[in-house]
Amino acid sequence: MAVVDQLLRLYAQSIFAKAGALKALKLTRNQRKRLRDTITADLRACGALLYPEVRLPEVSKEALQEADRIGVNLWAQTWRRQKSFDRGRKVFHWEHVNPIACIQELCEAAKSEEAVLDALARLRVAWILKREDKELTRLGSGVSGRTPKGRTGTQGSFWSSARVTTANANRTRQLQRTLGLDVCPC
Repeated sequence: MAVVDQLLRLYAQSIFAKAGALKALKLTRNQRKRLRDTITADLRACGALLYPEVRLPEVSKEALQEADRIGVNLWAQTWRRQKSFDRGRKVFHWEHVNPIACIQELCEAAKSEEAVLDALARLRVAWILKREDKELTRLGSGVSGRTPKGRTGTQGSFWSSARVTTANANRTRQLQRTLGLDVCPC
């Protein structure tokens, strides 16, 4: 088994255990939020582990043109390195093609570590331009805890599971249409 497979299995075990605790333990609202935050952090760290050493990020056509113009190979770049070629992160955006919230939903509903591993396989990122991200947001496809019109949902910053799933699917479809990315809906 390759090292990356072993690391992914470790993440899957950790996430599955945390998801189980969310279901099995009587947690306060704060404990529940903090535990979910650690799952989110695990998913982001797992993505950082994969890109670009194991998988290459996808790149929108316009982002590729801009990167070529300034002499940057976006396929070799990560979000952490972005400041070295995009001061202030003003030009490029590191987009989760399948949103973290969507993958987290799958992980929290998983019945096994294998199902969590399958969800981790959906981690995909793409470099897009900030203006492309703004256009996606304008089209109402954001899932950052606010409704597409910018109003906070009925549960503070939390959406119901169905609304998050719908927003994630919308963003995924918009990425596919707007940027020509091949995406797999969560």
